[in-house]
Amino acid sequence: MLVYYILSGGHHPFGEDVDCEYNILRGRYSMEHLDDDVAKNLVEWMINENPNERPTVEQTLAHPFFWTDD
Repeated sequence: MLVYYILSGGHHPFGEDVDCEYNILRGRYSMEHLDDDVAKNLVEWMINENPNERPTVEQTLAHPFFWTDD
């Protein structure tokens, strides 16, 4: 959620205020504040409802979002 917050300019993928906790519990989120599909892919992977399917730190850093042009 921190990555989304930073990339979106201060928005939360699960909404604001009271809606946020409700949406987290139900797995409802929005990527509406991100234009980059690679960033969306990374965030969705990181906030996966199933903790076992979320990436490790190493997997996160190996994601194409962090690749350089080299």
